Amino acid sequence: MLNLGSSTKYFRTVMQPYIDNSLFKPLREQGRKVIHCDIKEAEGVDMVGDLSSAAFVEKLKNLEFRSAICSHLLEHVENPASIANAITRIIPAGGYLFVSCPYRYPHHPDPIDTMFRPSPDELASYFPDMKIIDSCIISGGRYGQFGKSAKSAIRELLRLAMPFYKPARWLWHFREAKGTCLVLKKEENRGLSSLFFNGLSSPYAQDCPD
Repeated sequence: MLNLGSSTKYFRTVMQPYIDNSLFKPLREQGRKVIHCDIKEAEGVDMVGDLSSAAFVEKLKNLEFRSAICSHLLEHVENPASIANAITRIIPAGGYLFVSCPYRYPHHPDPIDTMFRPSPDELASYFPDMKIIDSCIISGGRYGQFGKSAKSAIRELLRLAMPFYKPARWLWHFREAKGTCLVLKKEENRGLSSLFFNGLSSPYAQDCPD
């Protein structure tokens, strides 16, 4: 599996440890190989490169990954359609893509946030050569909910006591965060489909209740 926009080992295991505990640790225990890919060079990044580079995309394609995960990456690029096209090229026919984006979530630059907040149907339209296997909008709980550690709980209490500091973001502590998630499969013999469907609603997109 190729993990696109992986960030660092510290991010996956310390800052947001549930990423490694819930996803990558079980895969390692099953003997599955995961390659972590990001634009920045750091510990825990196996391959460093830019998905807007045709040469780098071709390099990834030649590695013949069976599947890829692209979690909350497309809102951080200026041209999500171009990056989606690059990701489609990397995945072989019959391969799977697990892709997610925020659906309802505050602005969070890393280093930018274009506020790309697609519905399942809208997100699927960026991958016209793929078939939807599953799609949904899932809840991530209250954005400002207390963490499991005492440190995070104290930080949350202090932030709630300062509504005057960035009030728009403060309001998000009482809102439910949601994400758009898709499981897609690369179809065969649809090489010309992007000429007709790129930028339009995917013919496979399904309605997903909020």
